[in-house]
Amino acid sequence: MNRTLSIPNWIGIHKVYFFLVIFLLCSFAVMPQTVSSLEFNGKAIKKGEVLEGAKIEVYRGSEKLQELLSAKNGRFSFDVDLGYDYKVTFSYPGCTDMFLLLYGSQCPANKQLFPVYAIDINFFEYGASNVDYAHFVQLPFTKIVYDGNSGFKDDEKHVSLFLKGIYITPDELQKREEELLARHKLQTGDSSSMRANNLHNKYTLSGNNTLELIVKESTSFEERKIKKEAPQKAISISLDELNYTAEKERKRQLERQNKSIKANFEGELLSLAAHTSRKNKLNTSSLKKEEVNSRAIAATLQARYDLAASSEVNRTKAKQLLSLTNYNKALSQQEILRLIKETAHIEGNKKSTSASKLPTATAYYPETPVISTVLETHVFRTNYIISIESNGHKTIYRKEKYTWGTIYYYRNNHEISEEEYNQLLNIHHIPL
Repeated sequence: MNRTLSIPNWIGIHKVYFFLVIFLLCSFAVMPQTVSSLEFNGKAIKKGEVLEGAKIEVYRGSEKLQELLSAKNGRFSFDVDLGYDYKVTFSYPGCTDMFLLLYGSQCPANKQLFPVYAIDINFFEYGASNVDYAHFVQLPFTKIVYDGNSGFKDDEKHVSLFLKGIYITPDELQKREEELLARHKLQTGDSSSMRANNLHNKYTLSGNNTLELIVKESTSFEERKIKKEAPQKAISISLDELNYTAEKERKRQLERQNKSIKANFEGELLSLAAHTSRKNKLNTSSLKKEEVNSRAIAATLQARYDLAASSEVNRTKAKQLLSLTNYNKALSQQEILRLIKETAHIEGNKKSTSASKLPTATAYYPETPVISTVLETHVFRTNYIISIESNGHKTIYRKEKYTWGTIYYYRNNHEISEEEYNQLLNIHHIPL
C-alpha cells in the first residue's frame, strides 16, 4: 500500500537507528582485549625485615620501561605486556646489585592471559667474607618462565645452580689465604737478596781485603741479628700457636655460619616457591570460577531473552486472534442487523400494497458502512489499519505501536490524539 512519509514516521525510524547505534557501541565496548599482560608483585627484604626505598628497574632489551621504589611495607608492583623478554634489576645502598630474567616471549601475546606472579627479594649487605658478590653480577638469581598453561613460575634448575655459587666454601677460603701467604714470603725473600747484593757491591768497590771485610761484616750482622731476634723467638712461637688455634677456630665458626646461612636461604627460597605456587593456583582457580560464573550468567540471560522473545510472540499472536475474533463478531452483528432491516422492509412493502403508497423507507436508512482491518507486523513496529467506506467516501484509521512502547494514531495519514481516535471508532462499534 502506497503512503506518504509523515513527520512522526520519520522520527520513529530515526529512533530505531539511534537505538541500533547505541547497541553496537556497547557491544564494541565490552569486547575483550587481545594483548595479554602479567602483574608482577614483589616485596623487598633485608635481614628478615621489610626494606623501604629499594630501586627496581624494568628493561626490555636496552630500553628502560619503568623505574620504581619499594614502599614502607617493602612492596612494589608493575605490569608488563606478554610476548617480550624483560630484565628486572634490584639495588639498594650498601647491598649487592641483583637481577632476574622474565621470559614473556614464551607466552603468545594474543593468548588472552592475565597471570599474577609474586616473589620476595632478599638483599645481601657487603662485608661478608663468605659471600661471592661477583656471582650476583654474573648470573640472574632466578629465571621466570611460562608454565605452558596459564601462569609463570621459577626455573628450579637455574635457582638450584645459583644457590650453589652464593657462598665461598672453607676450602676455597684456605686456598686464597695460602696464596696470599706465599706471595708475602716471596716479597720477603726478594728484600733479603737485595740487601745481600748491596753488601757485596759495597765491599767490592773498596778493593783491599775484600773477603776478610765481607766475612767480618757478615759475622757482625749475624751476631746482631741473633742478639736482636733471640728474645723474640719464644714470643713468635707462642704467637704462631695462638694465631693457628684462633684461625682454626675461626674457620670452624665460619663453616658453621655458612651452613646455617645456606640452610636458612634455601628454606626461604623453598617457602617462597611454595607460596608462589599456592598463590598462582589460587589465582588460576579464581579465574576458572569467574569464567564458570560468567558462562552461567550468560546462559541465564540467554534463557531469559529467549523466554521474553517467546512471550512477546505469543502475546502478538493472541492480540491478532482477539482482533480477528472481534472483527468477526462485528461482521456478524452487521449482517444480522442488515437481515432484520431487509425483513422489516419486506413486511412494510407487503402492508403498503393495501394502503396509499408512501415514500420508500429505504431512502431514510443510511447506507451500511463497509469496514475492513489489516494487521502489519515489522521488526520494530506493528500497524493496525482500519478502513471504513460509506456512501462512496473512504476513511483510513491507523495505529502504529513500537516495541519500546511508543504509539501513534493517524486518520487519513494525519496524526490525531488517542481520545479522538477512540471516539471516531466507537461510533462504528469497532473493537480497539
